[in-house]
Parts: sequence; structure tokens; C-alpha cells
Amino acid sequence: MKSYFDYVYLPYCIQKQANGKFVVLNRHYKPLGTLSSDWVDYAPHEVKLRLKDTEYLYDDGCIPHSSNAAMKQYLDKLARLARFKISS
Repeated sequence: MKSYFDYVYLPYCIQKQANGKFVVLNRHYKPLGTLSSDWVDYAPHEVKLRLKDTEYLYDDGCIPHSSNAAMKQYLDKLARLARFKISS
């Protein structure tokens, strides 16, 4: 399991759940800050957002730490998402 800081502590995707809520996940599909490979219950981490579907912030071709351009693209997406209101 790769343990770069961004793989663990920065959002990789915001995944829609069956109940319509979302969970912010790291690159290992765990809630942010989770380094363990053990199974994690997403329910305590769910939030309501005004998104339609799962949103990925990057893919294997533009990992934020790979270049300045990839980091800028990632940070631009985070800036847009930072304005969203959430509720539990």
C-alpha cells in the first residue's frame, strides 16, 4: 500500500452511497486519514452534498504530486468543492 501523504490525507474521490449521501475517500478508498487496509464502515463518514454522482479529483495519469500542472489541476477542483455546503 502506497503511503504518500496525498494518498492518505487528501481527497481522491467523493463517492455516492446507495442512500444518496457521499463519503470523501482517500486514494485507498478509505475515509481521509485512514491508512489501514482493514474494512471500514462508511456510514459514520457520510455527508449530504449537492452532487449528482461520484466525483474523482484525479486519476493515475495526473497524480497531484507528479507535477506542478497536476497539482494545480487538483487544487482547482478542491477550490471548487470547498464552496459546497455539507450536512450529516
